[in-house]
Amino acid sequence: MFSIHDQVRESILLDLIDARYGTATTIICSQVDPDDWCERFSGYTIGNAITSRLVANGFTLVIQSDQDLRQTKYPGEL
Repeated sequence: MFSIHDQVRESILLDLIDARYGTATTIICSQVDPDDWCERFSGYTIGNAITSRLVANGFTLVIQSDQDLRQTKYPGEL
């Protein structure tokens, strides 16, 4: 269940994306596939509005790995 705070944050995010759309670069990092972004919002309309603006003229870079990087030992951690 979503709260009014989630809806306010989503509205602010939409306003921010609208202000930057076509004029500035916006980089979004997510562990969720862009196809599933819409489902993460409190309502379909705002989720679709935000997602469509981000994906319309954007590039998607998907990085996949079978390795759990949290388990990787780096030279300074050995």
